[in-house]
Amino acid sequence: MPKTSICPTCGMSKDYRAQECISCGMSRKARKQWANGAVREKMVKSLRIVHGRKRLHYSDISEGITWQYRTDGRVWIWFWDGDRKRTIYRYQWRWQQANGPIPPGHAIHHINEDCSDDRLENLMCLSLSDHTTLHMDRDQKQRLLEGRGLRLLEPMSAVCTWCSKEFRIRSRTKVNRFCSLDCYHQSQAQHQPTVVCPTCGKTFRAGTDHGRDRKYCSRKCFDKRGA
Repeated sequence: MPKTSICPTCGMSKDYRAQECISCGMSRKARKQWANGAVREKMVKSLRIVHGRKRLHYSDISEGITWQYRTDGRVWIWFWDGDRKRTIYRYQWRWQQANGPIPPGHAIHHINEDCSDDRLENLMCLSLSDHTTLHMDRDQKQRLLEGRGLRLLEPMSAVCTWCSKEFRIRSRTKVNRFCSLDCYHQSQAQHQPTVVCPTCGKTFRAGTDHGRDRKYCSRKCFDKRGA
């Protein structure tokens, strides 16, 4: 544990290397700043500005206030909802003023896809699923990738070696021979030898279990071995 000593000002514990505790040191520094006339004038001016500033609530939002601008063109502002600070975009506020609250699970969509065009006739209320689907079509994906210096690859397909069904390849670095795990297991089963379980006499296809050939058809028969 760190070494401590007693503060000579307040009698509380302090670091043994310090002259006084943190609370007394900050109080002494504040009194020194307040004694300086120039510093005191700046502090008083800042306090007047903070206390004179009114919190912006939803009812105070209007077209004439100072809005903030994002790089994608959307216009927004902070407002206070009780003790919580929330964000609202201008297109959301305009749509709410004309049509009421936005229904839960819905979003406001720009018809011409220009985020800075917040005209009421350019706004449409859509469900979140429809809004996401609308914005993630092939053309928009291609424009997004081109902006990052990439390109949208065409989907690749292959034919399953077991069922001869055509399927879409998920990975471009790994060769997919089967369309599903069922086809893979059925393909592997034909190469597995037929073995008779020494416990119950049941015939089964013996695969590998942890790198070794299976001798028993089930765990139950394995536990009964030698009994």
